[in-house]
Amino acid sequence: MGRIGILFILGKFDQGGAERQLLNLLKGLNKEKFMPIVATYYEGGRWEGRVKAISGVRYHCLNIKGRFDLAGLFTGILKLVRYYRPSIVFGLMGDACTASLPAKFLGGCKVVWGLRATNMDFDCYSPTSKWIYKLNARVSGLVDVIVSNSWSGRSYHALNGYRKSKIVVIPNGIDTDLFSYNSQGARALRKSLDLPAKVRLIGRVGRIDPMKDYPTFLKAAAILSKRYQDALFLIAGDGDKGLKDGLKKLASSLGIEKRICWLGQTEKISAFYSACEITCSSSSGEGFPNAVAESMACERLCAATEVGDTRKILGAVGGIAVSPNNPEALARAAHDLLSMPKDKRVKMEQAARQRIVERFGLERMVSAYEELFLGLYEQEKPEGLKAT
Repeated sequence: MGRIGILFILGKFDQGGAERQLLNLLKGLNKEKFMPIVATYYEGGRWEGRVKAISGVRYHCLNIKGRFDLAGLFTGILKLVRYYRPSIVFGLMGDACTASLPAKFLGGCKVVWGLRATNMDFDCYSPTSKWIYKLNARVSGLVDVIVSNSWSGRSYHALNGYRKSKIVVIPNGIDTDLFSYNSQGARALRKSLDLPAKVRLIGRVGRIDPMKDYPTFLKAAAILSKRYQDALFLIAGDGDKGLKDGLKKLASSLGIEKRICWLGQTEKISAFYSACEITCSSSSGEGFPNAVAESMACERLCAATEVGDTRKILGAVGGIAVSPNNPEALARAAHDLLSMPKDKRVKMEQAARQRIVERFGLERMVSAYEELFLGLYEQEKPEGLKAT
């Protein structure tokens, strides 16, 4: 058997949770068995250089003229299919899923879709996004396999019309070498921000996006600020400028603008988690909330909204889950973690990391994908991983 060619399609290789997972998969795939090819619509993504640097990965940019340049998109993909003759074409989210489907009929490829978030409020996004999601649901029976990164996502997408029999679950994998407690990095981050050692830091990681529900986090921060005069709130993430400006106005109206540190995108993410006393995740919709698992891997407990697979990730040791869109509940959960006796919290932090290492390690994810790809190549549908 020669190497199995897999063509991955996505919009742009920017810094984000889905992109990090693909980057880790590309690094981890056995290059003696698999030949990964990556095609993006647009060039210049923040992590594009990282993809190009991975030995054994072919990278191509389709350079389409815009979202509605369908001729350029489909033509570019089919050219790559004819050139490389991959066995599998993998569309990662949204219109990349749609764009992958012709390869099944015109290139004889197996087609895999990767679906991520749950409980999407499409009113917060372009009408095109909602239309594409519904279109994909209607044609999902034509796909060979749909991969959800969460068990909640499998149920959500099935309820919204996606062919349930096609959906398997492969949870995200966390690089526990990268995400681990980093005391030196934590001190350096505090020093770079000119923060006293005793200041309490509460962190929030995630792109500036409606689904991440930053208003709930800011309102919870306002509640906590009254109780903890020494608390500062760090935000690592970037996104739409207009949305970010609106959040800054909200922080000002809440009287906490001086208590919020907007760090933007940061590559020193383990240092960020390690510098925080606890973290929060305020999302209204998620599949597998990476920020929760990454925080736990860095031995930091998380106050998180109960969306997606949050409870499965937290278990009994990773933090506290509360209902979404509820600033009071999120603030109360954060307070309960902050006021926990130190010896109890340290034991939970260590147990939280161990939970991620054992159940959501990177090797587990890569192995599951390799099994999936081999199964497709051998005309067998994989079972995915069982919920634990």
